[in-house]
Amino acid sequence: MEEYLRRVHSRLGAGASEAPVHAVLGGPRPDVDTVAATLCLALHLSQKEASGGLCLPVLCGRRCNAVLPEDTVKYLQRVNICESLLLWRDDVDLVTLHYTGKLSLTLLRDGLLDSSEYLALESDVLRVVLRDGQQDSGDDGASFAVTTVAREIRQEAAEHIGAALGKTLGEALRLQNEALQIKHGRHSPQLEELWRSLEQPSEVTAAQSDLEQLLTTELKEFSDGEMTVALTSLTTDQEHWHSYVAGLKSFSQRLGLDSLVVLLSSNDTVHHLCQQVAVYSNDTDILSQVIQP
Repeated sequence: MEEYLRRVHSRLGAGASEAPVHAVLGGPRPDVDTVAATLCLALHLSQKEASGGLCLPVLCGRRCNAVLPEDTVKYLQRVNICESLLLWRDDVDLVTLHYTGKLSLTLLRDGLLDSSEYLALESDVLRVVLRDGQQDSGDDGASFAVTTVAREIRQEAAEHIGAALGKTLGEALRLQNEALQIKHGRHSPQLEELWRSLEQPSEVTAAQSDLEQLLTTELKEFSDGEMTVALTSLTTDQEHWHSYVAGLKSFSQRLGLDSLVVLLSSNDTVHHLCQQVAVYSNDTDILSQVIQP
């Protein structure tokens, strides 16, 4: 997340106003819910942006008057985001961008623009994430913007939730759950389920990275100019190769291999060495050639 914010600052400093700008405006207060939802929604939208435009997370208030609540400061420290990288209203001139015809707006909540601003910027508003009176938590009637954003991201692009986005969302949800425990004496099953579901993609990514590092250690590639087959070996505590199917597929596709042959070595429950050969290929003709006796 911090890398994304640094890129945003760099492009703003380089005069990125020539590119389309999509601003996510969060407020009214810079509490954990608002800051997390604004940052994560902006990052998510920037990952979807295909036109080279710039997506900005902008907080209501002005940098010179900004005083972050203690909980927000602790939250930013936990997710390794420097306070100085937050963008405020006086960092981005929305009205000027409107007159260039390059601005689009997502409002985190109703009422974030005053009457004169709304008249000027109304045509740029694409959506409001949380309308007045809308309830999202399902537990105590509170409207949590970050839960709405987290569900939206999980539904639209769960497979693209990386470690940074998952951590930034997950930590905010965890803190909300703790706040409910303090206030009502009970946790929220909905928040816990959402929080844990966001942890899974980053865990899968880490496991995949570990597997690919092991596969690469003794990898040897053979090619006849038309087909590339790779051979490698892997020592594991898993007794069956089935748990590696998704990993072998991802590894093969990333390297552009036609086929991957892996010798899996493991110890069974009585410490006898077991060896199996796993062959992965999308081409049934290649599979037939590789496994032909």
